[in-house]
Amino acid sequence: MPYHTGSNHNHKSKPKPKMNTKPKPKVNNDKGKKGEISQKEMARLIEHSKQHKGGMRSKHMRNMIKMMKEGMSFAMAHKKAMAMDKK
Repeated sequence: MPYHTGSNHNHKSKPKPKMNTKPKPKVNNDKGKKGEISQKEMARLIEHSKQHKGGMRSKHMRNMIKMMKEGMSFAMAHKKAMAMDKK
């Protein structure tokens, strides 16, 4: 049997590959935390945005996203955004 000392002085260590460190968007699978929108709700918002000129960048959609991040449901945020649009 060969003699091993447990030292790595004969081995060249390879640098570990860097992991992707991009920040993840604030979209969560479950509606647990305030300030996050679930993937299901975001998909619903994107579909709804097709009805508004400007899409997701329209003032109506920005208002809805802001209200939903504050904890409102889609329906309540839509109702309040519609009231704000009429002013």
